[in-house]
Amino acid sequence: MDTERLVMFLAGLGVIFSGVLIVVFRDAVARRNRRNIEDRFGQTHPGFAAKSTPLKMAVVGALLIPIGLSIIAKSFGA
Repeated sequence: MDTERLVMFLAGLGVIFSGVLIVVFRDAVARRNRRNIEDRFGQTHPGFAAKSTPLKMAVVGALLIPIGLSIIAKSFGA
């Protein structure tokens, strides 16, 4: 396995791992996102942070998993 394939494989594993962690810890991730959004945009866009929900975090995590799988598949095909 050459260097490019190895890097792509490890990147794919990282994306899958982060997707799984986002799904598992979606409540904590949503709370942290709401806090960060409030800190940055609380004055100019009140209520903007309420749009960060655990369900949206689960969707993001679920989308990352097939993306990671496709990166791993490309690493074997590259």
